[in-house]
Amino acid sequence: MRDGGMLGLSGIRRCLAFAGFLLLLLFGCGGPPAPSGGQSGEKTLTIGAIMPLTGAAAQYGQNCKNGIELAVKENNQANPRLKLKIILEDDRTEPKDAVSAFTKLVAIDKVPLVIGPLPSSCAMAAAPLANEDKVVLFSPGASTPKLTAAGPFVFRNWQSDAYEAKIMARYLVNQGKKQIAILAVNNDFGIALRNFFRQEFQSLGGRITATESFQQDATDFRTQLAKIKASKPEGLYLLSYPKESGNIVNQATQLGVKVAIYGVAAMEDPSLVKTAGRNADGIVYTKAVEPASDDPTYRHFVQAYKAEFGSEPGLIADTGYDAVRMVMQACESLRVFNGESLAKALGGIKNFPGASGLMSFDENGDIIKPVGIKRILKGQFVWIDRSPSR
Repeated sequence: MRDGGMLGLSGIRRCLAFAGFLLLLLFGCGGPPAPSGGQSGEKTLTIGAIMPLTGAAAQYGQNCKNGIELAVKENNQANPRLKLKIILEDDRTEPKDAVSAFTKLVAIDKVPLVIGPLPSSCAMAAAPLANEDKVVLFSPGASTPKLTAAGPFVFRNWQSDAYEAKIMARYLVNQGKKQIAILAVNNDFGIALRNFFRQEFQSLGGRITATESFQQDATDFRTQLAKIKASKPEGLYLLSYPKESGNIVNQATQLGVKVAIYGVAAMEDPSLVKTAGRNADGIVYTKAVEPASDDPTYRHFVQAYKAEFGSEPGLIADTGYDAVRMVMQACESLRVFNGESLAKALGGIKNFPGASGLMSFDENGDIIKPVGIKRILKGQFVWIDRSPSR
Protein backbone atom coordinates (compact mmCIF):
# COMPACT_ATOMS: atom_id res chain seq x y z
CA MET A 1 0.00 0.00 0.00
CA ARG A 2 1.50 3.34 -0.99
CA ASP A 3 0.50 6.91 -0.32
CA GLY A 4 2.08 10.31 -0.74
CA GLY A 5 5.46 11.40 -2.09
CA MET A 6 8.67 9.91 -0.74
CA LEU A 7 10.87 12.17 1.36
CA GLY A 8 14.33 12.60 -0.18
CA LEU A 9 17.10 10.71 1.59
CA SER A 10 19.22 13.81 2.06
CA GLY A 11 16.25 15.57 3.62
CA ILE A 12 15.70 12.65 5.96
CA ARG A 13 19.30 12.68 7.10
CA ARG A 14 19.28 16.44 7.71
CA CYS A 15 16.06 16.21 9.72
CA LEU A 16 17.25 13.17 11.61
CA ALA A 17 20.62 14.70 12.43
CA PHE A 18 18.96 17.69 14.03
CA ALA A 19 16.29 15.64 15.79
CA GLY A 20 18.87 13.12 16.93
CA PHE A 21 21.04 15.85 18.40
CA LEU A 22 18.13 17.17 20.47
CA LEU A 23 17.12 13.69 21.57
CA LEU A 24 20.63 12.81 22.66
CA LEU A 25 20.80 15.96 24.72
CA LEU A 26 17.49 15.17 26.36
CA PHE A 27 17.63 11.42 26.77
CA GLY A 28 21.16 10.17 26.21
CA CYS A 29 21.82 7.08 24.16
CA GLY A 30 21.94 3.33 24.51
CA GLY A 31 20.74 0.17 22.86
CA PRO A 32 17.41 -1.56 23.32
CA PRO A 33 16.97 -2.90 26.84
CA ALA A 34 16.44 -6.55 27.62
CA PRO A 35 12.82 -7.55 28.14
CA SER A 36 11.64 -6.47 31.55
CA GLY A 37 11.12 -9.16 34.18
CA GLY A 38 7.86 -10.08 35.87
CA GLN A 39 6.51 -12.65 38.25
CA SER A 40 7.61 -16.29 37.97
CA GLY A 41 10.18 -15.56 35.26
CA GLU A 42 7.67 -13.78 33.02
CA LYS A 43 9.22 -11.21 30.66
CA THR A 44 7.75 -8.41 28.57
CA LEU A 45 9.14 -7.44 25.16
CA THR A 46 8.27 -3.91 24.03
CA ILE A 47 8.14 -3.20 20.29
CA GLY A 48 6.86 -0.28 18.24
CA ALA A 49 4.18 0.08 15.58
CA ILE A 50 3.73 2.90 13.07
CA MET A 51 0.64 3.24 10.92
CA PRO A 52 -1.81 5.87 9.61
CA LEU A 53 -4.44 6.26 12.29
CA THR A 54 -5.45 9.64 10.84
CA GLY A 55 -5.06 11.02 7.34
CA ALA A 56 -5.73 9.58 3.90
CA ALA A 57 -5.10 5.93 4.77
CA ALA A 58 -6.55 5.86 8.28
CA GLN A 59 -9.01 3.10 7.35
CA TYR A 60 -6.17 0.70 6.62
CA GLY A 61 -4.23 1.79 9.67
CA GLN A 62 -7.20 0.98 11.87
CA ASN A 63 -7.60 -2.43 10.21
CA CYS A 64 -3.94 -3.21 10.82
CA LYS A 65 -4.08 -1.90 14.38
CA ASN A 66 -6.99 -4.25 15.09
CA GLY A 67 -5.09 -7.23 13.69
CA ILE A 68 -2.00 -6.36 15.72
CA GLU A 69 -3.95 -5.88 18.94
CA LEU A 70 -5.78 -9.18 18.47
CA ALA A 71 -2.47 -11.04 18.02
CA VAL A 72 -0.94 -9.32 21.05
CA LYS A 73 -3.97 -10.21 23.18
CA GLU A 74 -3.83 -13.84 22.10
CA ASN A 75 -0.10 -14.08 22.74
CA ASN A 76 -0.34 -12.54 26.18
CA GLN A 77 -3.14 -14.91 27.16
CA ALA A 78 -1.33 -18.01 25.89
CA ASN A 79 2.37 -17.29 26.39
CA PRO A 80 3.47 -17.54 30.02
CA ARG A 81 7.13 -16.89 29.19
CA LEU A 82 7.14 -13.76 27.02
CA LYS A 83 4.47 -11.07 27.04
CA LEU A 84 4.33 -8.44 24.32
CA LYS A 85 3.73 -4.71 24.63
CA ILE A 86 3.08 -2.43 21.63
CA ILE A 87 3.82 1.31 21.55
CA LEU A 88 1.70 2.70 18.71
CA GLU A 89 2.52 5.84 16.70
CA ASP A 90 0.50 7.65 14.00
CA ASP A 91 2.34 8.61 10.78
CA ARG A 92 -0.74 10.32 9.24
CA THR A 93 0.33 8.83 5.87
CA GLU A 94 3.19 11.36 5.81
CA PRO A 95 6.84 10.26 5.33
CA LYS A 96 8.14 13.02 7.62
CA ASP A 97 5.83 11.84 10.40
CA ALA A 98 6.95 8.25 9.87
CA VAL A 99 10.57 9.37 10.30
CA SER A 100 9.69 11.30 13.45
CA ALA A 101 7.75 8.33 14.88
CA PHE A 102 10.55 5.88 14.10
CA THR A 103 13.14 8.17 15.67
CA LYS A 104 11.04 8.51 18.83
CA LEU A 105 10.46 4.76 19.15
CA VAL A 106 14.17 4.02 18.82
CA ALA A 107 15.68 6.91 20.79
CA ILE A 108 13.14 7.20 23.61
CA ASP A 109 11.32 3.87 23.83
CA LYS A 110 14.41 1.92 22.68
CA VAL A 111 12.46 -0.72 20.80
CA PRO A 112 14.37 -3.37 18.81
CA LEU A 113 11.62 -3.77 16.20
CA VAL A 114 8.87 -1.67 14.61
CA ILE A 115 5.83 -3.08 12.82
CA GLY A 116 5.07 -0.70 9.96
CA PRO A 117 4.89 1.77 8.37
CA LEU A 118 2.18 0.67 5.93
CA PRO A 119 2.36 3.19 3.05
CA SER A 120 5.36 2.56 0.81
CA SER A 121 6.50 6.17 0.92
CA CYS A 122 6.54 6.07 4.73
CA ALA A 123 8.31 2.71 4.84
CA MET A 124 10.95 3.92 2.40
CA ALA A 125 11.51 7.09 4.43
CA ALA A 126 12.08 5.11 7.63
CA ALA A 127 14.11 2.28 6.08
CA PRO A 128 17.51 4.07 6.15
CA LEU A 129 17.03 4.73 9.86
CA ALA A 130 16.29 1.06 10.51
CA ASN A 131 19.61 0.05 8.98
CA GLU A 132 21.58 2.84 10.68
CA ASP A 133 20.11 2.05 14.09
CA LYS A 134 20.05 -1.75 13.57
CA VAL A 135 16.35 -1.86 14.43
CA VAL A 136 14.01 -4.12 12.44
CA LEU A 137 11.37 -2.44 10.28
CA PHE A 138 8.63 -4.97 9.48
CA SER A 139 5.89 -3.60 7.18
CA PRO A 140 2.55 -5.42 6.81
CA GLY A 141 1.47 -3.13 3.95
CA ALA A 142 4.30 -1.62 1.89
CA SER A 143 4.50 -3.01 -1.63
CA THR A 144 6.87 -0.72 -3.50
CA PRO A 145 9.54 -2.72 -5.39
CA LYS A 146 12.13 -0.26 -4.02
CA LEU A 147 11.79 -1.84 -0.59
CA THR A 148 13.42 -5.05 -1.85
CA ALA A 149 16.84 -3.39 -1.75
CA ALA A 150 16.18 -1.28 1.36
CA GLY A 151 18.64 -3.16 3.59
CA PRO A 152 19.13 -6.12 5.94
CA PHE A 153 16.89 -4.79 8.72
CA VAL A 154 13.84 -4.29 6.46
CA PHE A 155 11.13 -6.96 6.12
CA ARG A 156 7.57 -7.09 4.84
CA ASN A 157 4.78 -9.65 4.63
CA TRP A 158 2.93 -7.89 1.81
CA GLN A 159 3.81 -8.82 -1.75
CA SER A 160 5.70 -6.47 -4.08
CA ASP A 161 3.82 -4.43 -6.68
CA ALA A 162 6.15 -5.78 -9.35
CA TYR A 163 4.87 -9.29 -8.76
CA GLU A 164 1.15 -8.42 -8.72
CA ALA A 165 1.39 -6.32 -11.88
CA LYS A 166 3.18 -9.05 -13.82
CA ILE A 167 0.66 -11.68 -12.73
CA MET A 168 -2.24 -9.53 -13.98
CA ALA A 169 -0.51 -8.76 -17.29
CA ARG A 170 0.02 -12.47 -17.94
CA TYR A 171 -3.54 -13.29 -16.91
CA LEU A 172 -5.03 -10.73 -19.31
CA VAL A 173 -2.94 -11.93 -22.25
CA ASN A 174 -3.94 -15.51 -21.49
CA GLN A 175 -7.57 -14.36 -21.52
CA GLY A 176 -7.08 -12.86 -24.98
CA LYS A 177 -7.15 -9.22 -23.83
CA LYS A 178 -4.70 -7.15 -25.89
CA GLN A 179 -6.09 -3.58 -25.57
CA ILE A 180 -6.03 -2.24 -21.99
CA ALA A 181 -6.36 1.27 -20.51
CA ILE A 182 -4.80 2.25 -17.17
CA LEU A 183 -6.20 4.57 -14.50
CA ALA A 184 -3.82 4.98 -11.55
CA VAL A 185 -3.55 7.02 -8.37
CA ASN A 186 -0.63 9.43 -8.70
CA ASN A 187 1.65 8.16 -5.93
CA ASP A 188 4.29 5.48 -5.36
CA PHE A 189 1.63 2.77 -5.28
CA GLY A 190 -0.05 3.66 -8.56
CA ILE A 191 3.11 4.62 -10.43
CA ALA A 192 4.98 1.41 -9.60
CA LEU A 193 2.08 -0.84 -10.52
CA ARG A 194 1.39 1.11 -13.72
CA ASN A 195 5.01 0.90 -14.87
CA PHE A 196 5.52 -2.79 -14.11
CA PHE A 197 2.18 -3.74 -15.66
CA ARG A 198 2.81 -1.73 -18.81
CA GLN A 199 6.30 -3.20 -19.25
CA GLU A 200 5.09 -6.79 -18.85
CA PHE A 201 1.88 -6.37 -20.85
CA GLN A 202 3.64 -4.76 -23.81
CA SER A 203 6.39 -7.37 -23.75
CA LEU A 204 3.66 -9.99 -24.21
CA GLY A 205 2.20 -8.21 -27.23
CA GLY A 206 -0.45 -6.10 -25.51
CA ARG A 207 -1.18 -2.43 -26.21
CA ILE A 208 -2.01 0.34 -23.71
CA THR A 209 -4.80 2.43 -25.24
CA ALA A 210 -4.72 5.22 -22.63
CA THR A 211 -2.95 6.05 -19.37
CA GLU A 212 -4.70 8.41 -16.94
CA SER A 213 -3.99 9.40 -13.34
CA PHE A 214 -5.68 11.11 -10.41
CA GLN A 215 -4.73 12.49 -7.01
CA GLN A 216 -5.48 10.51 -3.88
CA ASP A 217 -8.74 11.60 -2.22
CA ALA A 218 -10.13 12.87 -5.54
CA THR A 219 -13.89 12.47 -6.01
CA ASP A 220 -14.48 13.33 -9.68
CA PHE A 221 -12.96 11.01 -12.30
CA ARG A 222 -15.23 11.76 -15.24
CA THR A 223 -12.62 13.53 -17.37
CA GLN A 224 -10.19 10.61 -17.13
CA LEU A 225 -12.94 8.06 -17.70
CA ALA A 226 -14.19 9.90 -20.80
CA LYS A 227 -10.70 9.75 -22.32
CA ILE A 228 -10.43 6.07 -21.46
CA LYS A 229 -13.81 5.36 -23.07
CA ALA A 230 -12.73 7.16 -26.23
CA SER A 231 -9.60 4.97 -26.48
CA LYS A 232 -11.85 1.89 -26.88
CA PRO A 233 -10.02 -0.56 -24.60
CA GLU A 234 -11.01 -4.15 -23.91
CA GLY A 235 -10.50 -3.60 -20.19
CA LEU A 236 -9.48 -1.05 -17.57
CA TYR A 237 -6.60 -1.69 -15.17
CA LEU A 238 -7.60 0.34 -12.10
CA LEU A 239 -4.92 1.13 -9.52
CA SER A 240 -6.55 2.82 -6.56
CA TYR A 241 -7.69 2.36 -2.98
CA PRO A 242 -11.21 1.22 -2.03
CA LYS A 243 -12.32 4.75 -1.15
CA GLU A 244 -11.66 6.05 -4.65
CA SER A 245 -12.41 2.75 -6.42
CA GLY A 246 -16.06 2.77 -5.41
CA ASN A 247 -16.61 6.24 -6.87
CA ILE A 248 -14.63 5.39 -10.02
CA VAL A 249 -16.70 2.26 -10.65
CA ASN A 250 -19.96 4.18 -10.16
CA GLN A 251 -18.90 7.02 -12.46
CA ALA A 252 -17.67 4.56 -15.10
CA THR A 253 -21.12 2.95 -15.07
CA GLN A 254 -22.80 6.35 -15.37
CA LEU A 255 -20.61 7.27 -18.36
CA GLY A 256 -21.23 3.97 -20.12
CA VAL A 257 -17.66 2.68 -19.86
CA LYS A 258 -18.69 -0.88 -20.64
CA VAL A 259 -15.44 -2.74 -20.18
CA ALA A 260 -14.19 -5.19 -17.56
CA ILE A 261 -12.31 -3.67 -14.65
CA TYR A 262 -9.13 -5.24 -13.31
CA GLY A 263 -7.15 -4.31 -10.22
CA VAL A 264 -4.99 -5.36 -7.29
CA ALA A 265 -5.44 -6.63 -3.73
CA ALA A 266 -6.70 -3.23 -2.55
CA MET A 267 -10.00 -4.10 -4.24
CA GLU A 268 -10.73 -6.64 -1.53
CA ASP A 269 -12.31 -4.39 1.04
CA PRO A 270 -15.96 -4.28 2.16
CA SER A 271 -16.03 -0.48 1.77
CA LEU A 272 -15.67 -0.77 -2.02
CA VAL A 273 -18.71 -3.03 -2.26
CA LYS A 274 -20.62 -0.77 0.12
CA THR A 275 -19.98 2.26 -2.12
CA ALA A 276 -20.35 0.65 -5.54
CA GLY A 277 -22.99 -1.98 -4.79
CA ARG A 278 -23.82 -4.12 -7.82
CA ASN A 279 -21.57 -1.96 -9.98
CA ALA A 280 -18.62 -3.68 -8.31
CA ASP A 281 -19.70 -7.10 -9.54
CA GLY A 282 -17.26 -8.53 -12.06
CA ILE A 283 -14.14 -6.67 -10.93
CA VAL A 284 -11.16 -9.01 -11.27
CA TYR A 285 -8.01 -8.50 -9.19
CA THR A 286 -4.78 -10.10 -8.04
CA LYS A 287 -4.51 -11.28 -4.45
CA ALA A 288 -2.02 -13.24 -2.41
CA VAL A 289 -3.45 -16.71 -1.91
CA GLU A 290 -4.87 -16.97 1.59
CA PRO A 291 -5.66 -20.29 3.22
CA ALA A 292 -8.83 -22.16 2.32
CA SER A 293 -11.91 -21.22 4.36
CA ASP A 294 -11.60 -24.40 6.42
CA ASP A 295 -7.94 -23.79 7.28
CA PRO A 296 -7.79 -23.66 11.11
CA THR A 297 -5.52 -20.57 11.29
CA TYR A 298 -7.61 -18.58 8.83
CA ARG A 299 -10.92 -19.68 10.38
CA HIS A 300 -9.71 -18.83 13.87
CA PHE A 301 -8.52 -15.37 12.79
CA VAL A 302 -11.81 -14.44 11.12
CA GLN A 303 -13.92 -15.72 14.02
CA ALA A 304 -11.72 -14.09 16.67
CA TYR A 305 -11.63 -10.78 14.78
CA LYS A 306 -15.41 -10.67 14.41
CA ALA A 307 -15.85 -11.51 18.09
CA GLU A 308 -13.37 -8.82 19.16
CA PHE A 309 -14.36 -5.97 16.80
CA GLY A 310 -17.86 -6.82 15.60
CA SER A 311 -17.01 -6.76 11.88
CA GLU A 312 -15.30 -8.69 9.12
CA PRO A 313 -11.53 -8.08 8.94
CA GLY A 314 -10.67 -5.37 6.39
CA LEU A 315 -7.62 -4.92 4.19
CA ILE A 316 -4.28 -5.42 6.04
CA ALA A 317 -5.89 -6.72 9.23
CA ASP A 318 -4.61 -10.22 8.49
CA THR A 319 -1.05 -9.14 7.62
CA GLY A 320 -0.88 -7.04 10.79
CA TYR A 321 -2.03 -10.06 12.78
CA ASP A 322 0.53 -12.28 11.06
CA ALA A 323 3.36 -9.79 11.55
CA VAL A 324 2.99 -10.04 15.33
CA ARG A 325 2.77 -13.83 15.19
CA MET A 326 5.89 -14.05 13.03
CA VAL A 327 7.79 -11.81 15.44
CA MET A 328 6.78 -14.02 18.34
CA GLN A 329 7.89 -17.13 16.46
CA ALA A 330 11.25 -15.46 15.82
CA CYS A 331 11.52 -14.75 19.55
CA GLU A 332 11.11 -18.42 20.48
CA SER A 333 14.73 -19.23 19.66
CA LEU A 334 16.23 -16.06 21.17
CA ARG A 335 17.78 -15.31 24.52
CA VAL A 336 18.87 -11.77 23.54
CA PHE A 337 16.25 -9.48 22.01
CA ASN A 338 17.81 -6.81 19.82
CA GLY A 339 17.50 -5.74 16.20
CA GLU A 340 20.33 -7.96 14.99
CA SER A 341 19.06 -11.13 16.66
CA LEU A 342 15.46 -10.46 15.57
CA ALA A 343 16.50 -9.77 11.96
CA LYS A 344 18.45 -13.03 11.82
CA ALA A 345 15.59 -15.03 13.34
CA LEU A 346 12.95 -13.47 11.07
CA GLY A 347 15.07 -14.15 7.99
CA GLY A 348 15.07 -17.83 8.86
CA ILE A 349 11.28 -18.18 8.92
CA LYS A 350 10.04 -20.61 6.28
CA ASN A 351 6.54 -21.92 5.51
CA PHE A 352 4.85 -19.89 8.23
CA PRO A 353 1.12 -20.79 8.40
CA GLY A 354 -0.45 -17.33 8.60
CA ALA A 355 -3.99 -16.02 8.44
CA SER A 356 -2.95 -14.35 5.18
CA GLY A 357 -1.35 -17.47 3.71
CA LEU A 358 1.70 -19.69 3.79
CA MET A 359 4.80 -17.48 3.90
CA SER A 360 8.59 -17.52 3.82
CA PHE A 361 11.11 -14.68 3.66
CA ASP A 362 13.65 -14.48 0.86
CA GLU A 363 17.20 -13.14 1.21
CA ASN A 364 15.95 -9.55 0.84
CA GLY A 365 13.29 -9.72 3.55
CA ASP A 366 10.54 -9.91 0.90
CA ILE A 367 7.70 -12.32 1.45
CA ILE A 368 7.39 -15.39 -0.72
CA LYS A 369 3.70 -16.07 -1.19
CA PRO A 370 1.71 -17.30 -4.21
CA VAL A 371 -0.55 -14.76 -5.95
CA GLY A 372 -3.84 -15.71 -7.59
CA ILE A 373 -6.85 -14.12 -9.29
CA LYS A 374 -10.16 -13.23 -7.61
CA ARG A 375 -13.46 -11.63 -8.64
CA ILE A 376 -16.18 -9.66 -6.90
CA LEU A 377 -19.46 -11.55 -7.36
CA LYS A 378 -22.71 -10.50 -5.67
CA GLY A 379 -20.72 -8.55 -3.12
CA GLN A 380 -18.46 -11.49 -2.28
CA PHE A 381 -14.75 -11.95 -3.01
CA VAL A 382 -14.35 -15.29 -4.78
CA TRP A 383 -11.43 -17.12 -6.34
CA ILE A 384 -11.05 -17.60 -10.09
CA ASP A 385 -7.57 -19.12 -10.06
CA ARG A 386 -5.45 -19.79 -6.99
CA SER A 387 -2.31 -20.81 -8.90
CA PRO A 388 -1.35 -18.53 -11.83
CA SER A 389 1.93 -17.54 -10.16
CA ARG A 390 3.18 -21.11 -9.80
